[in-house]
Amino acid sequence: MTETSGAFSIEKLPKEVKVIMDIKAPGSGESSRNFWDNLAWLKPGIDEVKFVISDKNDFEFAHRLADEKKLLKDFTVLMSPVHGKLAASELAEWIKDSAEDYRLQLQIHKFIWEEKARGV
Repeated sequence: MTETSGAFSIEKLPKEVKVIMDIKAPGSGESSRNFWDNLAWLKPGIDEVKFVISDKNDFEFAHRLADEKKLLKDFTVLMSPVHGKLAASELAEWIKDSAEDYRLQLQIHKFIWEEKARGV
C-alpha cells in the first residue's frame, strides 16, 4: 500500500499496490500540483481517494469533484479535516448533510507525533 500526494504519476506502480491518493483542495495552496491523469490509473474497488478539508469551500470543491468524476462509484472517498483548523465534528456534519457515502478520516499521525516531526 502507498499513500501519495497525487502530485506525481502513479502509472508505473505495480498493480498489486493499493493506492490512497490525495487530491489537493484549494485551501491547501497546492491544488495546482494535482496530477489529474492519476485518476485514470486508480484501480476501481481497490484504491481510495482522499481530500484534506480546511473549510466549507474545500468541502464543496471535493463534493463537486466527486460528483463530476463519479468517484464514489469506483472508490472509497475519504475526507480529513485539517488538524487544528477544522473540527472533525463540523466536517462530519457536512458529510452527513451531503447524504453521500464519504468516510471521515482523521490524520492520525497528527495526534501521535509533534507538529514539527519530520517524515510523518
